[in-house]
Amino acid sequence: MEAKYSGEIKNILSYSYEEAARLGYTRLEPFHLFLGVLRFVEKDSDRVSSKVIRDYFFSKGVSVDEIKRKIEKSYTRDKSLIDFNEIQPSPLTEKVLRLTTLMALKESDKEAKVEHLVYALIKNYDSVLDKLFREFDIYTLDFADFIKKNENLNMDDGDM
Repeated sequence: MEAKYSGEIKNILSYSYEEAARLGYTRLEPFHLFLGVLRFVEKDSDRVSSKVIRDYFFSKGVSVDEIKRKIEKSYTRDKSLIDFNEIQPSPLTEKVLRLTTLMALKESDKEAKVEHLVYALIKNYDSVLDKLFREFDIYTLDFADFIKKNENLNMDDGDM
């Protein structure tokens, strides 16, 4: 059995490709996925999954905007227009996406959800995000505990 991506993950992937193009990259890197998550949290702020992720970062004393600014400041390239068709996932991004689906399967979910992707991004120690996550004391076990405490919420539910 293979887990499929939820509608939320599909939106995040779309946002991620847009972020890669906006920042001047032809490869989709894990930090683009994370920017896609942050954009999802901003755009779909009424969704339970957005609220839980926003609350997690808030519990760490950091705002979504602050994280986004730090990433953009460090990783913006030439602002020339990039054709979306030219953007390909890096091997590291493919690894994160595989881990995302494996996390869903481990939890017997039919669809990979936002929390699976965030967990995979935090767990991915090879990523440039690792330094940022350490700066804000963001770790996989801590995130998993936070999600478990909020598991009574349906993460795919659009209403609160």
